Amino acid sequence: METLDNNEKLKDFKTKLLRVNANFKFLCAHVANENGYSLNFCNLLYVISENEGMTLAELAESVDMDKGNLSRLLNQQIQSGYVEKKMDAIDNRKIRVYITDTGQSKINEISQICIANLDQLLNILPEEELENFMITLNKLDAHFSVLSKSLKD
Repeated sequence: METLDNNEKLKDFKTKLLRVNANFKFLCAHVANENGYSLNFCNLLYVISENEGMTLAELAESVDMDKGNLSRLLNQQIQSGYVEKKMDAIDNRKIRVYITDTGQSKINEISQICIANLDQLLNILPEEELENFMITLNKLDAHFSVLSKSLKD
């Protein structure tokens, strides 16, 4: 009986986690679209800003995007002045991608809008519940990262 109850709880957890993820993705896409960008464009810009100097191969793996789509979005970002490519100092065959000051400003602008939206969403939680929620998210994130890394290796 206990196993059945636990399975139902895990199924409910999975459903709610997927729903929260889908809703969060929808809200992020809405912010991106309101600013004239696609969600993929903004996500790519954010990943570059958080991982400066990634190679194109590392970037493609990180954002789980095919190379054609990645190349198209990168070219748009370069034309907009948000991103720049530089040859690797040690290996001339590698190209690394960096955020520009203009790109960082755009990320900051879009992030402020997202933060305001999140504040509206999370204001239903009392401060203590929000702190506990963040502790739980951090634990899950760390655990999922370890699991993902072990599966990749």
